Amino acid sequence: MMRVMRKRIVAAVMSLALMTGWLAPSAALARQQEDDKEIFDARYESYPVEVNVKSPGSAGAYFLLALLGVLSVGVMFKDARRSHLD
Repeated sequence: MMRVMRKRIVAAVMSLALMTGWLAPSAALARQQEDDKEIFDARYESYPVEVNVKSPGSAGAYFLLALLGVLSVGVMFKDARRSHLD
């Protein structure tokens, strides 16, 4: 009984090792080759001059910071004695 199980386990491990050896190079070859230039937007691809999208600024982070600041300060002025009937 143990010999049969051992043979099956050895056969399974060997077949897994062979399959890994065969599939690993094919997976490496199937990877997409990187382009020379990175295209940010497909609409700009066929223009005769080089068109780039400007990098985003930090205004959104400042607006979010201001909004969270207003919310945090607004909570400090909440009256604890208010009832749910107001």
